[in-house]
Amino acid sequence: MKRKNAVISLVLVGVMFFSTFAYAILQSLYYSPTQQQEVSLPNAVSTQPFTSEQKQAVLQQGGTLVSFKYDITCLECGSTKSFLESKVRDPDYNQQVFLEELTGSKITQVDISSQRGSKTITNVTQDNITDSLCNLLLQQPLSCTLRKV
Repeated sequence: MKRKNAVISLVLVGVMFFSTFAYAILQSLYYSPTQQQEVSLPNAVSTQPFTSEQKQAVLQQGGTLVSFKYDITCLECGSTKSFLESKVRDPDYNQQVFLEELTGSKITQVDISSQRGSKTITNVTQDNITDSLCNLLLQQPLSCTLRKV
């Protein structure tokens, strides 16, 4: 009886041991490098629309997408554009904000998206943009915390 239990135990240990190697071999056979295409993050400020893969990569890494759509003839859009670019480059925002500046829209608007949700701002003011950014950023900067006090 003891000999039978010892043999069963050795067989079970052997099966578990060799299943590790079998798993590794099977994974190497079915792994294809084309399945894992790595998408690099876009530039922090872009005048071209982000691709859906870039948007997904930014959101997966905890970033916040800001899309500023405006008409090229808009006079006050220059100050809004400068304000948004300053937020992107602000070290307090910890490189979480990615801005795409898109011309050709008849309506001036700012779309903000993150893992916490999304918001479209049609009444584009610095306060509205900052409030929405502070609500949607995953890691809120100190300036957002101080606004609530």
